Amino acid sequence: MDIIKSTVKKISQRQEKAAIALTTVIVISAILLLSGTTIVLINIDLARATKSSNATILNRLRSKGCFEEVLIRLKNDSSFTGDVDLAYDSYTCTASVSNNANPQLKDILVSSTSGEYHYEESHIVNISTDPIQIVD
Repeated sequence: MDIIKSTVKKISQRQEKAAIALTTVIVISAILLLSGTTIVLINIDLARATKSSNATILNRLRSKGCFEEVLIRLKNDSSFTGDVDLAYDSYTCTASVSNNANPQLKDILVSSTSGEYHYEESHIVNISTDPIQIVD
C-alpha cells in the first residue's frame, strides 16, 4: 500500500513538473513569436522609408540635370521660354521657363517623376550676367 502511494505521488510530481515545463515553453514561444513579428514589421517600415528616401534623392538629382539643360539653353538663347521635356526609361523630367517681371530674370520650374515619386523645385536666374547667376 505504501508502494502504491509513493508511486502515485511520484507520478503526480512528474506530471506537475511536466505541466510547468509545458507552460513555460508555451509562454516563451508566444513571447518569441511576438518579438519576431514586431522586428519584421519594423524592418518592413524601414525598407519602405529607405525606398522613398532613395527615390526622392534620385529625383532631386535628376531634376538638377534637367535644370542644367535649361541653363545651357538659356546661355545659347537668353530669350528662350517654354518647356523642356526629357524622357528616359525609368523617369521623366520637365522644366518650364517663363519670363519674370524683371526682364533680366527668368523663372524656372523643374519637376522629375519616377513611378509614384515626384520632386519639384523652382529657381530664378539672372540671364544678364555671364555666367548665368542663380538668384533663388
